[in-house]
Amino acid sequence: MSEKKIKMEEYMKSFLKNIEDTQGDTIIGMLRPNFVDCDPEEATVTLSYPAMKWERNPLNVMQGGVVATILDFSIACLATYYGGPQAVTVSLQTSYLRGCPIDGTLVVKVRATKAGRTMIHAFAECWEENTPDKLVATSVGVYYA
Repeated sequence: MSEKKIKMEEYMKSFLKNIEDTQGDTIIGMLRPNFVDCDPEEATVTLSYPAMKWERNPLNVMQGGVVATILDFSIACLATYYGGPQAVTVSLQTSYLRGCPIDGTLVVKVRATKAGRTMIHAFAECWEENTPDKLVATSVGVYYA
């Protein structure tokens, strides 16, 4: 494993541990994000989230606002790596492709498309863990650091 990958993985795990330790009663803490993988050469990070019953809407799938929050936070994780801990969302455009059942795990892969001094542009896509070929939603985000 390269030094860059070790550094990025340590950062992501530490960032998520801090969320777990200090933000348990917030929406992000309740979503319980988990580190899966990262690749500094491709500027990507992959996270997973357990789908839980409290996230469902009347159609018994994950509520769209929860999906958008998951995508926003996932992109923010990568944005903080490039821009620092104060990276904030400037814009987020989310496209919903199918409903997400509430009995599995949602996986999100984020790729930074441009990481400048103050602005980070990224693309995220999410899917159910067992069906990576069937996207649930995608987002394009811009973050200010």
